[in-house]
Amino acid sequence: MIIGGVLCRADAANEMAGEIKSLRSRHPFPQDSIQWKNIGRHKTKLYAEFIDLALRHIDDKRLDFGCAIFERAQIDHAQYSKGDREAGFSKFLYQMNLSFARRYGHQSTIQIYHGQRVSEHPLTNLTNALNAECLNLFGSSPENPPCHFKPAKYGDVSACELLQIADLFIGAVAHIRNRRFDRYGNTPKHQTARYLESECPIASFATQTLTRHFWIWDFRLRGGA
Repeated sequence: MIIGGVLCRADAANEMAGEIKSLRSRHPFPQDSIQWKNIGRHKTKLYAEFIDLALRHIDDKRLDFGCAIFERAQIDHAQYSKGDREAGFSKFLYQMNLSFARRYGHQSTIQIYHGQRVSEHPLTNLTNALNAECLNLFGSSPENPPCHFKPAKYGDVSACELLQIADLFIGAVAHIRNRRFDRYGNTPKHQTARYLESECPIASFATQTLTRHFWIWDFRLRGGA
């Protein structure tokens, strides 16, 4: 299981969204969102240019990508989440977003947009738990306030360009980590994943790499989750 996302300032997000819309309009099928599931042989050039655009902003330190990988074999929802898979997923989502708070530290304000999904666990629970832990981690003082999370929201990936960057990057990492190229070694998805891996700031998707603006985190579960 991989959970991840991209982070940037709000003004940079609007600028990047405009660039991505312009890029999409210059290619066939401009109505299609740029998502992992939509990769096809007629779109490889579009996806390569999309990757180049995102990586340029990462190189300019205006965009960060990070993901956490949870080994399914170590996940025990029955023991640690009373059999509730959604509760287990919420715990993993909490850990991923808490890692963002640790990275950006005091005085950061973070707005979470999560891809639309159905869950019995409201995002308000996630926001409240994150803000409580930020107070615990950073303390509270008027001179140096702790990292703060605004109320988390769901977003439609097909309508949000920044969520599409996260979707594509997560799909590519999963493709490499799950060795899907053993069966699909010459497909447009494999070509796209390999292109991203070759052009991104880290050497390989196969191992944990915790660089500042592009990181893959192998989350070690202690006794299950």
